[in-house]
Amino acid sequence: MPLIAPLAYLDAVVFDFDGTLAKLTLDFNELNAAVHAAVRRVFPKAPEFAAPALEWVETCLNRVRNENPDLASLIFEQAEEAMTAVEVAAARHGELFPHTRHVLSHLYAGGANVGIITRNCRAAVRTVFPDMDEYCLLLAREDVPAPKPDPAHLLAMLALLRAAPAKSLM
Repeated sequence: MPLIAPLAYLDAVVFDFDGTLAKLTLDFNELNAAVHAAVRRVFPKAPEFAAPALEWVETCLNRVRNENPDLASLIFEQAEEAMTAVEVAAARHGELFPHTRHVLSHLYAGGANVGIITRNCRAAVRTVFPDMDEYCLLLAREDVPAPKPDPAHLLAMLALLRAAPAKSLM
C-alpha cells in the first residue's frame, strides 16, 4: 500500500507503546501495591498512597530529597526495582499488535523518523519488541528526567530524531 502524501511533510512520528503498538497485560493494581510496599519498607512515614505510582514516588522524593538525599536515592531505587519487576513480568505475556512492524517500516520508508516514548521501563518494551532498534528509537521512563505526560519527554524524543515539533505527529 503506498504512503499517503502528507507523510512526505513529516519529520517524525512518535508513538506511545502500551495500547498503541502493543498489547500489554500490566495490572496497575499489582504495580501500585508493589511500589507502595517497596517504598514503605525504606520510608515508613511516606504519605498516603495515591495512584499513579510514579507521581506518588515523586511526592515521597520531594518530602526527603533536600534533608536526606541518601533516603531519596533508596526510595527511588526501591520503587524503580518494584516497577521494573512487575512491568517485565507482565511484558512476558504481552505482544505487538499484528501490523506494528509493517506500519513502522512504512513510516520510515516514507521519510519519517519514528520513535516511541513510554512510561514503561526499557526492559519491558524490549521484552515485547526485541527487534525494536530496526524500526525506531525508544525513550523509556528511565531515559528522561520526567516521563510523559510531561511534554519534555516528547520534546526529548523530537530532539533525538532531529525533528521539528510543527512537522511531527504524536
